Amino acid sequence: TEIYTLSLHDALPIWSREHVSIEILVRTIENVSLFETLRGRFDRASRLILEGLELGGEADDVYRKIQELDLLASIERQLGRHDRAAPLRSEALAIARDRRIRMQEGYVLAARARDQLAAGLLDQAETDATEALAIGRELKHVRIVFQALCVQLLVAARRGLRRSAARLIRAVTKLEVRTLRFHD
Repeated sequence: TEIYTLSLHDALPIWSREHVSIEILVRTIENVSLFETLRGRFDRASRLILEGLELGGEADDVYRKIQELDLLASIERQLGRHDRAAPLRSEALAIARDRRIRMQEGYVLAARARDQLAAGLLDQAETDATEALAIGRELKHVRIVFQALCVQLLVAARRGLRRSAARLIRAVTKLEVRTLRFHD
């Protein structure tokens, strides 16, 4: 039997709507959308994320909004809808820059570089990866550095630049691998 994801209004019993905080509802939607993403149900996950963004619009949880936009953009990229992913990444990037949240800015730039790489936009991918790399090095954030170097490596490989690719491989292998295993 397949489990169907219902809308928020269908999923919650009527009696509990008055007693559940918006924050709990948003977190529940986030968890269900992550579950749907892991099961490969990207359309359902993106609908849930959009619903959570609408519901949580009143809250000023900037980090959560950036992460939700970033996840939604990743889903759109996985579905091959690069035209939908781009504005979501741009919105997340604008929020991170406006609030001067450098770590999130670095992550979003690295993710946008991956989107552009997937769309075949090598110059834009390289530009965003270079900017993400600078932020990662400034913050001494190994995961951002790793993601940016990987995009640069793939760009060099697609362009047939063997020396650049070899240099980037050496840079990646010099990173502290243990640091990459843990979440921020």
